[in-house]
Amino acid sequence: MNPIIAREVARALIADWQRQDERDRMTARLARKEQARHLAPRRRVTAVARRVLAVLGTCSLRPPPSQSGQEPKATS
Repeated sequence: MNPIIAREVARALIADWQRQDERDRMTARLARKEQARHLAPRRRVTAVARRVLAVLGTCSLRPPPSQSGQEPKATS
């Protein structure tokens, strides 16, 4: 094969591979985006639930448990 033609064929193959790689990357990016969009409501619900539980945990009506070895102070 003529060297000039071989070089042009090689360039065409490389360009084809690069286009295929770009298509694969776009497909993967769109798949991740769709997956994130699908999971977004669950993430919001989980975040809100964690915040509510944290707030409820900090304002408990029960007194904190006494540590071992310490007696409660007597009031007079």
